[in-house]
Amino acid sequence: MKYLVFTRVFFILILLSGNVYAVADDLITKQIVINVKQAGTLSTHIGNSKKNKITDLKLTGELNGTDFLFIREMAGAPSIAIEPIGNAGNLKHLDLSDAKIVSGGSSYFSSNPQPIGFSGILLAK
Repeated sequence: MKYLVFTRVFFILILLSGNVYAVADDLITKQIVINVKQAGTLSTHIGNSKKNKITDLKLTGELNGTDFLFIREMAGAPSIAIEPIGNAGNLKHLDLSDAKIVSGGSSYFSSNPQPIGFSGILLAK
């Protein structure tokens, strides 16, 4: 009995490790340098096809809340506090030494989200 359980667990671990290597093969590990001339446009410079593949990013220019929301998603962080996990982002290194943070844009994090099912419902006191 113990042998069967061990064999199944071992087999599952081998399958999972194969998937990790398959995902890691298409990562962009070389540092990508992007100059964001207009705050809020980082996503147009990177696009959704490379968003979750970049691991090392250096940003210059102006960044606002919209850009930081995109950076959080690139790093795999959830955008609201009640999400249990983030997305498939792989960003590990971020260099902002030559970037200027400006006001404006979207909120990049919400710790008080609207509960699902209650949006649009007005509760009377």
